[in-house]
Amino acid sequence: MEEADAEAIRALYHGLVGTGKLREEELSSFRRHFDRLPSSYLTTRYMWPGPDDVLLDRMVLADADANKRIAAHARFIQRVQLPCNDDGFGGPPDQAQPTLPELRYKRLLCIVQQEEMLVHEIIFASRDRPGLLSQLSTLMNRVRLHIREAHIFTTTDGFCLSIFHVDGWSREDVKGLIEAIQDELIREKVYNV
Repeated sequence: MEEADAEAIRALYHGLVGTGKLREEELSSFRRHFDRLPSSYLTTRYMWPGPDDVLLDRMVLADADANKRIAAHARFIQRVQLPCNDDGFGGPPDQAQPTLPELRYKRLLCIVQQEEMLVHEIIFASRDRPGLLSQLSTLMNRVRLHIREAHIFTTTDGFCLSIFHVDGWSREDVKGLIEAIQDELIREKVYNV
């Protein structure tokens, strides 16, 4: 491990201990978490959404290991405003162009009716195996989720930590989302590892 990475891990550890989210005696297990993952994990999870994510990832990996199954966790992370694409000039060329007051009204209407997209994060952990990423991607498609971003990490001890940012779930509450994911895992017979 490079010295810069080791220093970042120490700073992260002390920050979590300082907030009471980690106990001082957990330093060695905290370091082992990073030792089992590729160095890109530190950059990906430390920078965004934040340090607490490392604790969440540890929990999901531990759940997969202890229960010998795919562990899944979901949470709402942000609302994204969809851009309004109506500039008022979308009609055919021979159609009269709108007046300035009409353009202002169309723009105001566009702002008022602007849609939002909810983005959720889904974390999967399980024993790594051929075809796992494909199975998880298919699963999310069947739950009607659109993958916006994915980070896949294979551990040195044979686990896979898959982190997806998705849209397509219409509520911030994730109880129904995690139930839909678990139902699909069972239906597709990929729940046990």
